[in-house]
Amino acid sequence: MKIRFFISLGLCLCLALTGCSQVAAPAEEEPTPAITQAPSSPLPQESAAPTEEPAAQETPQGALPASTDSLRPYQFAALAGGQAYWCTGYGVLALQADGTHSLLSDVKGRCPVLLEGSLYVVEDQTDTTEDVPYPVPTDAVTGSRILRLSLSGGEEPEEIYAGPYISQLYGRDGRLYFTTTQGEGLTEAGGLFSIDSKGADERLLAEDCIQLHCVQDGYVYFEGIYAENAALCRVSLSGGESEALYSGEGIAYTPLVYEGAVYYINLDIMNPEAENANAIMALQGEESVPLGEEKAQELLGIFDGNLYYLRPAAEEGLPSLCRLPLAGGSPEVLAQDVMEVAALDGDYALYSEEAPLLMAGSLNLLELATGSIAATLAVTDVVEGQG
Repeated sequence: MKIRFFISLGLCLCLALTGCSQVAAPAEEEPTPAITQAPSSPLPQESAAPTEEPAAQETPQGALPASTDSLRPYQFAALAGGQAYWCTGYGVLALQADGTHSLLSDVKGRCPVLLEGSLYVVEDQTDTTEDVPYPVPTDAVTGSRILRLSLSGGEEPEEIYAGPYISQLYGRDGRLYFTTTQGEGLTEAGGLFSIDSKGADERLLAEDCIQLHCVQDGYVYFEGIYAENAALCRVSLSGGESEALYSGEGIAYTPLVYEGAVYYINLDIMNPEAENANAIMALQGEESVPLGEEKAQELLGIFDGNLYYLRPAAEEGLPSLCRLPLAGGSPEVLAQDVMEVAALDGDYALYSEEAPLLMAGSLNLLELATGSIAATLAVTDVVEGQG
């Protein structure tokens, strides 16, 4: 019943048990960004800044104010103000809060991103003529490209970037961020890049990136490598030297950054009875403390000072979608029996009730203010409506 949770545990186990080896730089002409030394506990605040720079660093160009919402990349759906887009094996489906739905494009993409009035997706290619299931298995991908789709439909997708493999795509402040990790182990860590919305001005931000978490306060936060272990890292939007913020026995799982603090789930599959196991933690400077007694399965986003997350079921059953005010207050259950959240913004959540996202036939659009389902997007309704 908790398929998503066990998949996450399996990924973390791979990270914990796999060694680290040197990875070739994706772009030889760029310098290798080094990761500063990190102990097996949160770094002291004074160690965060490179010694050659003053303690009070200027905010990098294009940085976000500290109070802006914290967003995560999602693999198969994008959501903004009641407009949802879902990448499926039939193409990209669109849904509005009033129930209107359509097939936006027949592109079989993933990692949808809404940016500057367009939808960007990653499309994969293979070198075989045989039928390949959607999404294409990682080891079968021989090339990926980023496509820009018109939200009004009726236009051909525009390719803005192509590469050997693109594992994640994220958009913020007019730029796209993507990773090239092609595997689940530390040895397959790839590059972290950014480009503008037209596919130009490519920047190599970091080389040993396992997973991108969020872009906030002038930095890209990602899972990198320190001392042959996974570590929570960050690097300036303009690139340069990366910092390792946390490298402990457990993993800082699904971290989000908000107003200078890093919120994450303390996940330690090697010691499930560890102190604060599965607790929501707040890391600020050298101190990491739990947010009360609340346990979480996945952090989803922070909007208007509220943390949205999945709370695991107490016994049998499915998780619940919850909201916790970071300024203080009690958690609130917004929806029960939530198998997987496909996307979330400050107004709505798009989720699957009974099946994991890759097996779901429909998704619910939940209005967060009222806790009511505004609309449901069913694959069969859209496909049959298109003939």
